[in-house]
Amino acid sequence: MSGQISGRFLLPHPPAAVAEVGGDSLDKIRKTIAGFETVSQKIAALKPETVIVITPHGPCFSDHFYIHGQKRISGDFSAFGAKKPILAFDNDLPLIASIAERAEARGLSAGPVDDRVMKQYGLDYDLDHGVTVPLYFIAKACTDFSFNVVAVSLSGCGGKEHYLFGIALREAILESGRNAVIVAGGDLSHKLREDGPYGFCEEGPAFDDTVKQALLNEDVFGLLSIDPLFKEKAAQCGLDSYRVLLGTLDGFRFLTEIFSYEGPLGVGYLTASLKESKAAESLWTHYNEKERALLEERQKRESAPVRFARRVLDAYLNDGVRIEADAEEMREINDIPCFGLFVSVKIDGNLRGCIGTVRPIRGYLCEEIADFAIEAATKDPRFPPLSGDELRRAAIGIDLLDRPESCEEKDLDPQKYGVIVESKGKTGLLLPNVEGIDRVEDQIAVAKDKAHIHPLRNVNLKRFTVTRYL
Repeated sequence: MSGQISGRFLLPHPPAAVAEVGGDSLDKIRKTIAGFETVSQKIAALKPETVIVITPHGPCFSDHFYIHGQKRISGDFSAFGAKKPILAFDNDLPLIASIAERAEARGLSAGPVDDRVMKQYGLDYDLDHGVTVPLYFIAKACTDFSFNVVAVSLSGCGGKEHYLFGIALREAILESGRNAVIVAGGDLSHKLREDGPYGFCEEGPAFDDTVKQALLNEDVFGLLSIDPLFKEKAAQCGLDSYRVLLGTLDGFRFLTEIFSYEGPLGVGYLTASLKESKAAESLWTHYNEKERALLEERQKRESAPVRFARRVLDAYLNDGVRIEADAEEMREINDIPCFGLFVSVKIDGNLRGCIGTVRPIRGYLCEEIADFAIEAATKDPRFPPLSGDELRRAAIGIDLLDRPESCEEKDLDPQKYGVIVESKGKTGLLLPNVEGIDRVEDQIAVAKDKAHIHPLRNVNLKRFTVTRYL
């Protein structure tokens, strides 16, 4: 018996929508709660055997799609002040095995990880709120039958890989014989209001409008090719979940129905369904051609330091040689004022490597850029070495630091200044304008953590400004 995906839904995950948590906020997000209830009733009518929830807040690995592998999985809202209700579900272990197999056939890594890895990274097996908030409403609507739950976490891979994982997910479901529903969990921009958790920026509402229109217009490539900087500035968490869901629709038209959208708490909450329609040409068959043209156009706009860094990495990763700057590059780059620098590599907005120095530049700037570009791409211990194919899709950023100056905490501004913390021979640094770091105390805390300095220890502070080349 062939399986089927009987429903596909987009749901946010505000804990404030849960009655036991929300308190006064419940009235502010009534539209979202109504959207949850509408989706939950639709799922109840479909009577799925398995509900698959894709979450951006589960254990995240740079190149692996983590799937909870315990026979029984559970979670609650204790992190938000409510110990009840506790949500617990049977897992669908045979389907998980099939998902891992189909992902591997597509060149992706997916599935559970062992206890040793979970302990190494300080991870636990509780379901996160990206799963529990949608299931809170779904379970309330599905009282006359039981269903299994499969909880899938996003990876640190790019949008292309998330879409491809969606194709593998669809294949696994069809092979399984299951009647399955997929919920793509995630919020849109977190920067819709000045009084919101991350403040306001104009990219916030623009991003949400872009996503909504692309869904309504079936513009899948538009959602796959959103500018990573635009995505980063909007401070969202749902796009890659949507991309996985869209991958399950590859080769089909679809109709989007939006049940609600609002952002009264400063975060964009969208509830919607995507209904499979008639067969169409597979986007995946032409994706690489479209992506190549788009990336070439973006790279034409790169600054001189970034163009040089890309040329260095192309030669190093693909040919194994370290090239030198030509005369024109030396003229354009070497006279740029610089005290220190950091080179970062990102794929679809996700960090893939970052290495640099706060020491004064002693040689030519071109030489320093070449050295740190290679180290960022191949020697950042947090990530595996970059491949030549990944470089083609990577965005390179070069931050040139001015001379640090001693300061007090009151002199800091996380958006304008980077910070250096020093204590007993330990030094930590955090660049300015880091996503999610909006308060001075958070900036200092993260810098301390990077240097393994105790949170309560006093530190000497220095601040610096950065010129960013993209």
